[in-house]
Amino acid sequence: MIAATLYIGGTLGLELIGDYHAEKYGEENLTYNLITTVEEGLELSGLAFFIRALLKYCE
Repeated sequence: MIAATLYIGGTLGLELIGDYHAEKYGEENLTYNLITTVEEGLELSGLAFFIRALLKYCE
């Protein structure tokens, strides 16, 4: 559940915020880059938690 929350929160939540910011201010600024970085970080964290959960399950 943690993995799904991180992944979906990063994908949907920050994607919406990033799109709004890009539409209003453009994509060439520091704030947009930070939003995108956090979004990708949450997606990768969700994936890492999911892989860890699968490995624990396989034990």
